Amino acid sequence: MIGTAALDGFSLHAMAMFGAAKSLASAGNRVSFVPTDGPRPTIASFQLAMGAQEQMSVAVGRFDKFEWPDGAEVTQPAVRAAVIEAMASVQGRINRLRPGILVLSPGASEGTFDQLLIDTITAAVGSHGKRHRGLAAVAAIFPKVVMTGKPREVRFGYTFFPVANRNHMIGDQVRVGTRADYTGFR
Repeated sequence: MIGTAALDGFSLHAMAMFGAAKSLASAGNRVSFVPTDGPRPTIASFQLAMGAQEQMSVAVGRFDKFEWPDGAEVTQPAVRAAVIEAMASVQGRINRLRPGILVLSPGASEGTFDQLLIDTITAAVGSHGKRHRGLAAVAAIFPKVVMTGKPREVRFGYTFFPVANRNHMIGDQVRVGTRADYTGFR
């Protein structure tokens, strides 16, 4: 795990995969990591065990177009277009034959962006979910830093917001939880 995160400089995006895996495991899913081949294997992705034989892949993608401080201007239409584009971009890996979950990692963002992204994902899954029936859910994972009682110490974690695709009807259902399950600091 450390080698995988180190390849990306321990960035917020590199750690997002492990935060998403922890969140989905906490929701009651069995998680398995998929290492790459070679002399120095890294963890390329992870899967959820849906039964004795069935696996559901989880694609964690960078959603850094709007990342603070150098990202594009945040507008609702621009974020909506980017979310729909992200959903379409995983169709080769996540589709009706190979169902899965898309997790978007926006990295560092201003406070108002979190809610805008969640609302936009909800709207995009509602309007485009039928076209992407292989997507069981689309989620956002936000890094969070919280001050502790000590002046030189902070606590780091992630907040995970999944939006289930009501049009996903392939195999066993994944436990994505509800928004209330992930509203606290994780």
